[in-house]
Amino acid sequence: MYYTNNIVGTGQYVSYEWMLNGNSIPGATNQTYNYTQNGQYSIIVTDSNNCSNELFLSETCLNQDYFIVPVISQVNNMLSVPSVYAEYQWYLDDVMIPGAINQLFVFTQYGNYTVSIMDNAGCSDTSLAYLVDGVGFSTNENNKVSVYPNPVSSELTISNLYSKELIEIVIYDLNGRVCKRFNLIPNTINRYKVNMNDLKNGVYYISVDDSVVEDYIKIVKL
Repeated sequence: MYYTNNIVGTGQYVSYEWMLNGNSIPGATNQTYNYTQNGQYSIIVTDSNNCSNELFLSETCLNQDYFIVPVISQVNNMLSVPSVYAEYQWYLDDVMIPGAINQLFVFTQYGNYTVSIMDNAGCSDTSLAYLVDGVGFSTNENNKVSVYPNPVSSELTISNLYSKELIEIVIYDLNGRVCKRFNLIPNTINRYKVNMNDLKNGVYYISVDDSVVEDYIKIVKL
């Protein structure tokens, strides 16, 4: 069996009966079938000797030619894929990571990471494995943006921003969940205060994107 441009088909037989998710499709008795929804397609074919067999096709996706296969990228010890998908699930060495269901994932172990995704049309795929060959956290010495104090208990200061444009600040937990997201308007002293009182104690990552540099910095909330 094969599919191309939303058409599934098979070789030459005497009769055909197309199935979707195990159910017969009314009127679908030709060699090819133009599908209009996602799912598991199969076809029961009968040859000239009156022998029948059911052939299966891997799950189809509408507009498969336009489907974006996820590609993992890394900044410090944060992995990410594009935010164009509806669902995410991260794996380490083919073992599902509980709770890792976001676009971003902060790794604490080395190994081969993959992420399975699904888009809004119900199409799903899995990325190629991304090898993390060591564990390490970047220090603020390597970041152009400064945050202090770190650890922080109530108020965090962000400085050394370069842009004159709107600045986006995002704070993530270790599962990649967004805890805070806001924009800052540049000021003359190039220093900003962020209230951390509403966050639970723990480890977080702060993303600072000022259109000139984008940094991910580890912070500890006490």
